[in-house]
Formats: sequence, C-alpha cells, structure tokens
Amino acid sequence: MRLPIQNSEVLDEAATEAAEAAHLKRQGFQPDSAVRHAVEEYAMKAATRHFEGLGYSVIRKGKPYDLLCTRGNSVLYVEVKGTQTDGAEI
Repeated sequence: MRLPIQNSEVLDEAATEAAEAAHLKRQGFQPDSAVRHAVEEYAMKAATRHFEGLGYSVIRKGKPYDLLCTRGNSVLYVEVKGTQTDGAEI
C-alpha cells in the first residue's frame, strides 16, 4: 500500500527528527547552558590539575587552544573537552 504524499512527508519529517534526537543524545549535547558551562569548567580544572601534577606550568588561553602547558623546553597546546558520560566513547 502506498501512502499519500502528505503522510509520506510527515513520516519523513518524524524520521529526521528522531534521527537528529538520537544523534544529539550520542554526542552528549547539553541544551542547558549553565550545565554545559559547569561541565566545561570542571574539565578545565581537572586538566589543569593533571598537567600541574606532571610538573607543567599551566596558563589558560581560550583560543585557538584551552591550555598552554610548559615544562622546561617542553610545550603542550591542550584542547580540553568535558563529558557527562563515563568517557568510554568519543
């Protein structure tokens, strides 16, 4: 049985919305900006502690990278990403 075009368009739109919602969920998209900011700030502090624990001096930059880590002649340019998941997948 063939669906009329109008119903087919509704089904296509619903399928597209469902696919986009599933994609956002897998990517961990957080629509709440306050929560997103808190996750980013937590990640920045954790990364800073990590590199300072390794003996690096850490400066927050922002663009084009988040942290500039230096130790002697060693320089690291670090982009920090936070997650609300266990981090098992990227």
